[in-house]
Amino acid sequence: MGFTSMPFIRRRYYNVFYVTHFLFIPASLFAVMHWGPIVIWLFATIVIYIANRMLSAATIQAPIAIKKAVAYEHDVTELSFECVAPYKPGDVVYIKVPAVSSTQWHPFSVASSALHTPEVLTIYIKTLGKWTAQVHEYVCQCSAANVDPVVYVDGGYVSPAPVPSSFEKLIFVGGGIGVTPLMSQIMHVLYTQPHQEVHLVWHARDVRLMSQFEPWLRDALAVSSRLHLHLHVTQKNEVVNVNGMNRTIVYDTKASSVPPRPYTKLSLWRQIAMMVIAFACAGGLLIAVHYGYKIQAVDPKYWPLQRFVEFFAVVVGAYWAYVVVLIRPLKVPSFPMDNHGNKINDGTMSVDTFAKQYCVEYCRADWEKLFGDFVQHASNKSLPTIGVYVSGPKSLSRVVDELTNQPMFSVHHEEFEM
Repeated sequence: MGFTSMPFIRRRYYNVFYVTHFLFIPASLFAVMHWGPIVIWLFATIVIYIANRMLSAATIQAPIAIKKAVAYEHDVTELSFECVAPYKPGDVVYIKVPAVSSTQWHPFSVASSALHTPEVLTIYIKTLGKWTAQVHEYVCQCSAANVDPVVYVDGGYVSPAPVPSSFEKLIFVGGGIGVTPLMSQIMHVLYTQPHQEVHLVWHARDVRLMSQFEPWLRDALAVSSRLHLHLHVTQKNEVVNVNGMNRTIVYDTKASSVPPRPYTKLSLWRQIAMMVIAFACAGGLLIAVHYGYKIQAVDPKYWPLQRFVEFFAVVVGAYWAYVVVLIRPLKVPSFPMDNHGNKINDGTMSVDTFAKQYCVEYCRADWEKLFGDFVQHASNKSLPTIGVYVSGPKSLSRVVDELTNQPMFSVHHEEFEM
């Protein structure tokens, strides 16, 4: 399991990584068979894992209702889902595209804000490998066939800490597609914290990547004039090289037999009820088998069966909590779908117009001058008054760390790799 978790193996042979990690099931069983009391130490871990799987099962019973699906020509795929559940800035969701792979789930940061688009959740996928390239091509084929792609969504997971309101100034530094985790946080701040000055420093190799996000930039600037953009492109004419793209594959663009529904999840109280029932049922069965009806008491030779039944009791007892989902199925309202013509016409402006309108600079950012200006206008240089949020390659993070080694800066790194 440890070997297949190495980035080289995980990224190139995901199915090997995925299947190998299910070895924890026989490993746990053999541990209990080897030493019976270990079932007590594994009890909480097993129950929490099973409860988490049941929560996921409650959200992935049907494919997600697609609001917008666009495969931009410069290797960015935008997926917007209908949403009836609250989500927070920086949330992470996992998506599965059965037409590409029936087993692979990949995590993506939510780029939209519930305050700006409460009924829509949006993610962006940059073509960086085989799976992302196949998703891009699949969405292209769905658009050509005038059908919705079939996508499953699991989430959301624990959000990062909220942006404190004590900062006078916020600097968001994004590198390439790494800007997407910052987008929802920026929009949230623009809506909720009107006293803070917000700067977005975005570094990318290709202006065509930036131009795909023009609608978001337009919306953010319309929300508040407190947003200041610093857009830098390092290569004016980059040659596009899509890794793993195979345009000879024809994907199944048939609609799912299960009607799609908006993104939703169990309420907090139902999650608590599921967890309480899981622990109560699993614990009750374990106590009954271990102390009340001991198989081993009939014949000491039955100790392997005794330990197996104890392990099985924990698993079965925890799964009884799924009754929380079955008694009250998730009820979600339906929203009218956009026509497919709107999906195909993404409405982005030309690259040259974008670069001119948003003052894109074809050079690397002068980091010392940029942060020097931020420091110069700080009102208090002895306390953290400037929040810096970085999402991008490690080289970018190192540059920012070197320039923010002062008391007035509070630096946070968005690190998410799968």
